[in-house]
Amino acid sequence: MKRSDLAGGELPVLAPGPERIAIVTDAWLPQMNGVVRTLTTTCDHLRALGHEVVVISPDRFASVPCPTYPEIRLALTRPGAVASRLREFRPNAIHIATEGPLGLAARRYCTSAGVRFTTAYHTQFPDYLAKRTHLPADWFWRYIRWFHGPARRVLVATESIRAELRAQGLTQLHHWSRGVDLGCFAPDAPPAPEYAGLPRPIQLYVGRVAVEKNIEAFLASNQPGTKVVVGDGPALERLKALYPETVFLGRRSGAALAGCYAGADVFVFPSRTDTFGLVTIEALACGTPVAAYPVAGPRDILTDEVGAMAENLDRAIAAALTRDRRRRLQLGRGDRPVPCRARRDGGPAPRGLNACSTPACGVERGSSGRSERGGPSIFSPAKVCPMADQPKPLMPHATATWLVDNTGLAFEQIAQFCGLHILEVQAMADDLASSKYTGRDPVHAGELTQEEIERGQADAGYALKMQRAPVEVTRTKGPRYTPVSKRQDKPDGIAWILRNHPEISDAQISKLIGTTRNTIGAIRERSHWNIQNIQPKDPVTLGLCSQRELDAVVAKAAKSIVADENAAEPEIKIPGTSDREKLIEELRAERDTNQKAAAEAAQEAEAAAWLENKRAEEAAGETKS
Repeated sequence: MKRSDLAGGELPVLAPGPERIAIVTDAWLPQMNGVVRTLTTTCDHLRALGHEVVVISPDRFASVPCPTYPEIRLALTRPGAVASRLREFRPNAIHIATEGPLGLAARRYCTSAGVRFTTAYHTQFPDYLAKRTHLPADWFWRYIRWFHGPARRVLVATESIRAELRAQGLTQLHHWSRGVDLGCFAPDAPPAPEYAGLPRPIQLYVGRVAVEKNIEAFLASNQPGTKVVVGDGPALERLKALYPETVFLGRRSGAALAGCYAGADVFVFPSRTDTFGLVTIEALACGTPVAAYPVAGPRDILTDEVGAMAENLDRAIAAALTRDRRRRLQLGRGDRPVPCRARRDGGPAPRGLNACSTPACGVERGSSGRSERGGPSIFSPAKVCPMADQPKPLMPHATATWLVDNTGLAFEQIAQFCGLHILEVQAMADDLASSKYTGRDPVHAGELTQEEIERGQADAGYALKMQRAPVEVTRTKGPRYTPVSKRQDKPDGIAWILRNHPEISDAQISKLIGTTRNTIGAIRERSHWNIQNIQPKDPVTLGLCSQRELDAVVAKAAKSIVADENAAEPEIKIPGTSDREKLIEELRAERDTNQKAAAEAAQEAEAAAWLENKRAEEAAGETKS
């Protein structure tokens, strides 16, 4: 990869030779959490592959403790300090891991210099701040969209987080799963000595002891046995006082932590804000079942074989304790590759610890973190799923319907080939899909061969390969034509674009959806005649445009505002607190008051005129009589 590749073209993939990689993060040692552990492991694996890695972190600058999270140090940097370090290092690739002060400085440098970069979404930042500030999470999503918008790729850990970010308007998403050191975390790890004599079952929590982790939901559960907490944090002393019967072991790591997992009867993960939950796969690697809420992270990891999820945490814990230990040990050891999660015959199969998070790609992970086929570490950003950039069929849903009805392919194979979610394919197979599709034969269209289908049927882990990409459909100038059946959906699609992509101009929206600027303006100002019934919905889902068309418009709009962003970078403010916003609110309130007063005055004048006319008519009648 050439250094100039950062300024344009496709996202560069790290070559086998040594590269210079810069990682910018506001979370770093000596603190220890899932983000830090992921990044340190990434650096270790990249260096082992021969790459030169520099980490720009708070320990290189003067810093102050983060409010409500003192373990995190917020760097105090002069303008251009991060930029000068990046220019000095001259990296081939830049990854911004966090949305804090250092991440902001690196983002400013990359956008101003025209350098491509990647970001990662490690934490449910809006939910986290909502917990801390007691303010609506929606207030913070604007900052998330602004921060990650210019990134070439936004790395996410699970499909659930991918779907949530896509709903917020971020489309350049790429899967970056997590792994675990099976040499350390294993079922045969010696149990913690503190477990001796404790009433069973032992219920374990591992992680930071803080309010956003929702630990009290676990400690307040009514399951018999002993509750054990491993970790440290600002809420530790308060929880010790509130729950004296709980065993608090403090911070553990390495073999000692593995022993805590292996000796427990169930691992409880009560968090609702984590994007992944590295501790859950560590527990599974030690053969310990996991109980959790059915939220992003656990939903993407757990199966009925190795854990349980429920909105009632007591029920989840009780169900997890019934899971077969021998099966859990087999999965924990990673004795064999794990088949895909959903099979054509309906038999569920777990997503194991050694499996790639893109199941159909066929890349199986080994205990060392490297692919058993010799590829890079699962932590390494150099590894890109071989199916990531493959073109999709011209009619994905119709193609998927045909494959479900006419082949024995696994649902995940079909979902991966068609670019759909596996639940969509499952719904088609069960006749639960909201829309009925007429099957489209991909063999007849030249996108697949019968030999390729048979190869996929013989191997559930095989990834179908596109034989011939569909012809790119070109648009003529002018507003697009929208069928009559879809026109009632236009306002919903316009509202979605206005909410998630304010950078798109009215002219671009008009051409994309086929509407008028007056309609767009009415929806923006909430003066549309049907505004009460308008619900923002993805125009791609509504069939008003394709995902490729939407992505192209978003990319074009983002390029047009880069210069404006560099000239005046927005500050993180709570909506309604700036003088400008207050003035706007006051003017709007004054306008509404004047309109209401004018309407009332008109009504009163009309009533007075009617009354005067009636009295005149009555007087005229009396005169005649």
